[in-house]
Amino acid sequence: MKKISVLVLAAFLVCGLGTRGADEVAGVKGTIHRVERNKENLDKEVKVEAKVGDVIALQWTYPVVPGALPTTVEGKSDSDAVKYVEARRVLVYPRLLGVDRVAGSFRAEKAGKATIALTVKSKDGDTVVKATVEVK
Repeated sequence: MKKISVLVLAAFLVCGLGTRGADEVAGVKGTIHRVERNKENLDKEVKVEAKVGDVIALQWTYPVVPGALPTTVEGKSDSDAVKYVEARRVLVYPRLLGVDRVAGSFRAEKAGKATIALTVKSKDGDTVVKATVEVK
């Protein structure tokens, strides 16, 4: 398995795919910046550098227990440089028992800075996933 991984990495580097930007690859429209958070890393500061048109996804992973299940999910941005689009449930395969995920997607609209937040409300309380975004 390690041989395959090393060969794939080497092929990416030789072909330049490992160092090329998304706008340099035919068929790739932009970048999705995924900020993944759970109870252990919720307080870590996140700074995202994005280009106009990129998508930023703030993802919250929570245990599947009655008090932790989301009742409401809301997203907001403090600047029109980044706009909230929508929230969706996230399924990752293979599925892990006992955890679920929800993510809010935001779109980088124009150059500037924004602090974005996804608030996940549950019976146990509110959880806020945040990131600072600089759009170039």
